[in-house]
Amino acid sequence: MLFKPRAQAQTHKVQAGETLQSLATGAGLSVEQLAIFNWGVSSPWEINECLYTYVGCRTLAADGVNFEFDGTESPGTLEIPGLFQPQSGMAVDKTYTVRVKAIEPKPFLRITALHDHFASGAEDAGLHFSIGYLEGEQVTIRVTSDHYADGVIFEHELDDEQKRKGRAKAFAWQGETTCAAGDLQDLCLSPLYSPYKLTIEAAGGLKDEREFKVLYGKLELSKGAWLADETTPPADTDDWDRWKLNELGYFGGPFTDDGAETAYQRGCRERAIKLYKCHDGEFLRRVVDDHGAQVEADPDGTAYFDFLDDAAGQFGGLLRTRLAADHNRRDGSENLNALPAPGQDARFVVPLVYYAKGDDFQLAGEVRYDQDAARVNDPFVPIKVKVYLRDHQDRDVHSPMGVGKARVGWRVVDPAEPGMNARYQEDVRYRAADAASRDTQRLAYMQAVQNHIQGAGYTYSDGTAFVKNCPGTFGGKDQLTDLFLSWKGFPLVERNQIPCSEASVDSGNDKLFGYTGANFVPSKIGGDSYQVIADLDFSGLPNEDDLKDWHGANAEGRDAGKVETGTFTIWRAQPWSKIVSWPGVPAGQYQLQRVRTYFEQCYVKFDVPGGGAIEDITDVISEQEYRTLVAGWSPEGLQRRLKRRGLSSSDANRVVGDAKPGKTLGFFDKFSLTKDAFFGRDVPAQKRLGGNEYKAALRSLFYDNSRGFVSKLSEPMAALLSRKLRARHPMGHIVVAFRPHEPVTVYKAPGLIRRGEVDTANYRASFLSMGLADGIVTYDLGDGDRRGFVLAHEFGHHHFLYHHEVSNDPEPPPRVSETPEHHDGADHNCIMSYLSFAEDTTLGEFNPLFCGKCNLRLRGWQVGNAALPASS
Repeated sequence: MLFKPRAQAQTHKVQAGETLQSLATGAGLSVEQLAIFNWGVSSPWEINECLYTYVGCRTLAADGVNFEFDGTESPGTLEIPGLFQPQSGMAVDKTYTVRVKAIEPKPFLRITALHDHFASGAEDAGLHFSIGYLEGEQVTIRVTSDHYADGVIFEHELDDEQKRKGRAKAFAWQGETTCAAGDLQDLCLSPLYSPYKLTIEAAGGLKDEREFKVLYGKLELSKGAWLADETTPPADTDDWDRWKLNELGYFGGPFTDDGAETAYQRGCRERAIKLYKCHDGEFLRRVVDDHGAQVEADPDGTAYFDFLDDAAGQFGGLLRTRLAADHNRRDGSENLNALPAPGQDARFVVPLVYYAKGDDFQLAGEVRYDQDAARVNDPFVPIKVKVYLRDHQDRDVHSPMGVGKARVGWRVVDPAEPGMNARYQEDVRYRAADAASRDTQRLAYMQAVQNHIQGAGYTYSDGTAFVKNCPGTFGGKDQLTDLFLSWKGFPLVERNQIPCSEASVDSGNDKLFGYTGANFVPSKIGGDSYQVIADLDFSGLPNEDDLKDWHGANAEGRDAGKVETGTFTIWRAQPWSKIVSWPGVPAGQYQLQRVRTYFEQCYVKFDVPGGGAIEDITDVISEQEYRTLVAGWSPEGLQRRLKRRGLSSSDANRVVGDAKPGKTLGFFDKFSLTKDAFFGRDVPAQKRLGGNEYKAALRSLFYDNSRGFVSKLSEPMAALLSRKLRARHPMGHIVVAFRPHEPVTVYKAPGLIRRGEVDTANYRASFLSMGLADGIVTYDLGDGDRRGFVLAHEFGHHHFLYHHEVSNDPEPPPRVSETPEHHDGADHNCIMSYLSFAEDTTLGEFNPLFCGKCNLRLRGWQVGNAALPASS
């Protein structure tokens, strides 16, 4: 019998290419005998665990289960026993008793499996371990991180069953923590402290450990509620007013994380209150009741809209009553019901308040565009970010428990304008078929503006260059901290000039938990376009470099988990209300589609009304209201004005007829409301006046020195129609299309007995169209210019545009501009000029459009800035 005492064993350093079998065979042993000698175990799986625990084997054989030697093992040694040699002096054929000690199995401990990364809180970590002969010892599973300052993150002592010998035993754990302090308390592991170290350790010192990570997956953007937790503010509060104004589409201001209402929020809320009232006929009805006499007594100095203020308490509780009943909800498509996906476009429409009265045209300092900032709110949309983790199969999983205080950075991209060559030329349908020229002045001016923006080096606060958006110097936004505001529930901090919002770890609120977001507040400038970019921000973290590497950040540390929206383009809403016909003209003759083209070139949404938008004057005002209106005009002094035009006293008397002093009562008694003409009675006869003298007399009667019938009564007429219509049509342009008087036949030199040769058949003294208070346009149907052009011109005044070249000199251009700083000096076809078919044939094709600077003004640009190009 052979004995193999340890005293005669040799320590062998394993080498690559050797196997346990080869070593056992070389020693004349079986594999099991060699294993028993070294570790006291003989089953194959226990041998494998001891090779890991005591030899340091880490390389698996081709079967993927058993370890093999590769020469890198540490300590990498085995004990190889030798043959027992008899001791010197031992007699032969004599019996000796040899005492042996049984080899006790050595304990072993090994982590057999653990996912390299997993979605903590949503899936198991995949932890398996093999254990043997440690039943009597304390064995602990522990998770730590070099980046977590608050100590051990997870700790669990194995119970007796878990310590019972077993191969690849499963331990169910989803990354929950047991720490008593720090960001991970009561949560699961988050990526922000990766990598983690998991250790299984016995009290006697035997242990194994494995490193693993928790990683972020995708970010998902969606439109959020006004309050991130989707609650509703208490009724009868400023916050409720803001919330409801937002709900109805009036941009009452974002809910931020700033605590008390900020000055910015208050301004938004107050402007939205006034905007809402301007869209609500009930408020206009109350204003008429309270201030109608005041407006109609001074129609050129006051307007009904002037009496709507920004106070919630005006007219008692009317505002909150109307808001609660959902009155005057704006078109949902204008409010961006969903974020555009990448590659898609969306309009973001800003409602406008626009109306004009006399002093609006001559504001101090000639800065009428400041009215835009005072009346118009920034649009905004809360953008919610759902933060995902990456599971062990690299799928995206939303697990709020494991998101942690993820930080998302917010940026924008300013995309180039598509289709510039087409946008700034008029729709080809409105061009003369034989016209050789094409209007390119707007395109040239817009290109000059774009070149200026890029050449001037305007950038956002993160250094991103502007392409076509309006820079801050012209009224736009160039600070990312102005474009992104905090969203209540998600604080906002600035990191490296980029606003960042932090994910919520409030496990008690499932609307916030595992999400973050911000209020995106673009400019209110029409045509400004943005793509919103969100990515993970790891700046300043101890493991910043690792996190950037694992999540694909670029050299600047951005783009980790990058996600972006489609393109938001800001449009401005110009609603349409009504045409009051005096007399009737078919709707198509107003060229409203052409007016739409004019404004949509400027990113102003123009809604053309249907056929029901035309209403006869006799359906709007009564006979008595008309007589009261006409009674406000005094013909006194008309004879004196006529004589100043060269007429004799007798001729002047003949024109005035029974309007001369002493016959005033009879004069007005003969007026009656008619659908056919504003002047509701017979026009004074020509009698002995020559043709030119008679036409001049009629022009004086209707338009002379702002005292003629039409000139004097245009503002009172607008005030009357506003009072009558605004309760039904509170917001939008109202056009009063009128003929000043019935047509008359004018003779060149009528005789005493018989009439002479006809000078003009069906003559009307017509030339006065005006943009007046409360969005009313009085449009003289006899105006010689295109109707679409005239309407656009007067609507331009409602948007506070200045005149350009207004000289009626028959000589060809160049003409003198009233306000050259507000217009493209090279453009002589601006709608805000005085143009006509006859006058401008020398310009080539008659093709009026808003000039480049008017185009920008309609968008909201502050074009008085000298940096803009003066000419195309």
